[in-house]
Amino acid sequence: MEHVYAWILLPPIGDGLELVMGKSLGTKDDNLDNFPELKDLLHSKPQNIREKILNRWNKKGLYTSFKLAYEKSLRQYNPLIIEPQLYKKFAEVDYNNTESILEFANKYGDLCPNFFVSSNIVREGTYIEDWRKHIKQIQNLVFIAEALDVQNPDDVDYVKLEKTIKPLGDGKYMLNLISSKLYITVNPVFITDKDTELFDVAKYFVIKQINEVLVENSFVKILFVTDTKEYKQYLYLKNLLAVLYYELYLDVFKQRPVKECEFCHSLFVPQKKGQKFCPESIKKYDEKTSKWVDIPTGKHCRQYAHKTEKRVVELYQKGYTVEEIHKQLTEKQKAYATLEKIQEIIKKQSSS
Repeated sequence: MEHVYAWILLPPIGDGLELVMGKSLGTKDDNLDNFPELKDLLHSKPQNIREKILNRWNKKGLYTSFKLAYEKSLRQYNPLIIEPQLYKKFAEVDYNNTESILEFANKYGDLCPNFFVSSNIVREGTYIEDWRKHIKQIQNLVFIAEALDVQNPDDVDYVKLEKTIKPLGDGKYMLNLISSKLYITVNPVFITDKDTELFDVAKYFVIKQINEVLVENSFVKILFVTDTKEYKQYLYLKNLLAVLYYELYLDVFKQRPVKECEFCHSLFVPQKKGQKFCPESIKKYDEKTSKWVDIPTGKHCRQYAHKTEKRVVELYQKGYTVEEIHKQLTEKQKAYATLEKIQEIIKKQSSS
């Protein structure tokens, strides 16, 4: 399956600091003491919680107006395209530092939000313990994944991998990782074929962990593609957690091209052949209209690069040297228009 659908919703700017610890649903009267009939929320499944809350709100005429106002203020982005290695940034988060987790959440979205009850209030968010567990898990998986690129048995990463995955006999292996005792099982034992090589064992473990997340946080849907008039299967990633693990899978198995933007040097997945800059928009399927619409990414690197080149040509025509031109540029422009790039622009201009 080559088609994957992953869009993450972000809270309005300035309205996200409660995101990780759990965010109120938006009304002042959602305290359970006000609704004795909702006390059983404490023992309900997530989907039942949502249904009961929405039924209550609809009776009072609150839900529809709140939902429409809130949805209009939401931001959205597709991390698979413009943040193709977001899992590495996730692995850099300090799982013992709540502020570090909040900073990531407010920038990239909540991990796997659900309804829960906190301080007798119905809230939507992800438990901080789940954040910590998955940060540590991703850190471990990134360590193994990076070692998978090593082919020399004498390489330090290979040696680390040998110390990490220990054979116990009869196809059993023990994973010996430095773990947070509160958030991940230490030294899990798993089984593969008896004659499996170390790299295959490591890859098996990584995929095993990825599968556990994707089974719970993704599903398959068939969509109509208007451009080709065809129906195609899409893997829907339900939340940011699924995106992080799926990106890790793509890198472990080299399943996608990842390029560096020539202007801002951020990584992105090209949407068309020869693409040099971050995409300015990405197509998203609109369930209401059954059409694909262009969603702006907020990236304008291609335009900025064009303006920079135009500035270089203007300065050159005024008699500036390559070094003088470089000094006249802003820091962002300098990152794109290096001395070599300026010479290339001038040469292209002279030959045209």
